[in-house]
Amino acid sequence: MNFIIGDKPLTLEKVWAWIEKPTHISIHPSVKTRMAASRQVVEECLNDGKPHYGINTGFGSLANTRIPDDKLDALQYNLVRSHACGVGELFSDDIVRLIMLLRVNVLAMGYSGVRYEVLEFLVNYVNDGNIPKIPSQGSVGASGDLAPLAHLALALIDGGLKLKAKEGLSLINGIQGSLAVAVIALRDAEVLIEHANSATALTLEGLRGSDRPFDERIANVRPQEGHKEVSEFVRGLVSGSKIIASHKGCSRVQDPYSMRCVPQVHGAVVDTLKFAKGIIERELSSCTDNPLIFGRDIISGGNFHGTSIGIACDALATAITALGNISERRIEQMINPKQGDLPVKYLVKDAGINSGYMVAHVTASALASENKTLSFPASADSITTSAGQEDFVSMAMWAARKLRQVVSNTEKIVAIEFLSAAQAIDMQEERLSPGLGTKKIYELIRSEVSTLITDRALYKDIEMMLVIMNKGWESAHLVRE
Repeated sequence: MNFIIGDKPLTLEKVWAWIEKPTHISIHPSVKTRMAASRQVVEECLNDGKPHYGINTGFGSLANTRIPDDKLDALQYNLVRSHACGVGELFSDDIVRLIMLLRVNVLAMGYSGVRYEVLEFLVNYVNDGNIPKIPSQGSVGASGDLAPLAHLALALIDGGLKLKAKEGLSLINGIQGSLAVAVIALRDAEVLIEHANSATALTLEGLRGSDRPFDERIANVRPQEGHKEVSEFVRGLVSGSKIIASHKGCSRVQDPYSMRCVPQVHGAVVDTLKFAKGIIERELSSCTDNPLIFGRDIISGGNFHGTSIGIACDALATAITALGNISERRIEQMINPKQGDLPVKYLVKDAGINSGYMVAHVTASALASENKTLSFPASADSITTSAGQEDFVSMAMWAARKLRQVVSNTEKIVAIEFLSAAQAIDMQEERLSPGLGTKKIYELIRSEVSTLITDRALYKDIEMMLVIMNKGWESAHLVRE
């Protein structure tokens, strides 16, 4: 089935599905009419003798420089070439494909004033499987992601695209680079949060914790949506657990905060994800070109500014950092012989000759600390560019890139928690049955990673746990099956 652009607003679910399995892009018939109308306005501006930004002027601080008519096409080529100066690691193929899809969507809205032929060329370029090389560094998130998108535009030119007035600018002026990174980061964050909730449930089993803090009555008197969802989710996983039931006879009056306050902490992360998803989904169907054409009016504004994306990514990075921090604390609860009632140190028998999960926890601690630095908000920063004309920028690209790294780090922390929790269950003196969902999670882990009896290189176990987590496993299905 083709991915149709131009008929309906894009959604995260639709875009995520396309990233997973890219299909042929086609353009809705209504797009051609819209684009022709706005292009006609541009053509008329070329003949009225007046300066129009982006059409017959320079750019940035050169906006007041009038360009001679016989050099307007050259202006567009020079713009693309001069702006293609990104550096650093190249974006992955999925991000590049998504950047192109999102740019197709912006042009198809018909506010940019480019010829339909430009859109057709870009669509065919994507459908033919081309993946241009786009460096990940060089954008300050205003005026859009100029450098990354210029690398895309340069590839199109090298592929044979001919540019007319305004078309080079419309290819590079937008925030589709930052948006593409954010979209993929949100997808990974959503999966990560479910895994963190599942790891919590398994840790409750490993430490013979109490499920009472997950009681729906506690959630009802503090009506935060995420709180209620997390409580319900964890209750479902540990339902029927003989281990949890044994807690009633435990001498421990209360569990530590890292277990007892999971609904409040994880719930806040869930709510932050919803906030970020709302902003990013609206951005999917936003036109971030400049200037924009409305009827006969050409209006220069600031839709290219990425602050909304930057703040959303910064907020979620902070939330995911908290998710990693509390996961690290639960790992520490399991390996620390002074905590809980496990009969072993560092989750291994014969501790001393064996170090067990001692340094697995150190790795989790290192990742958690790295996240704390990465979660400083990029959107709190700005730097003046273009000789003071572009005097406040969003740093949206850096915010999105940092979010991806925070999510990646936290996935590894949660993987270590999963392994530690399964090991903790194995180390319990009385072997009781876990809950309906947690038993399936435990069995899934043990189908690939054996119980640690004597020391081995645990990096292989961590890598395997990440493979298990990335197989598309959904914990919710473990409860419902």
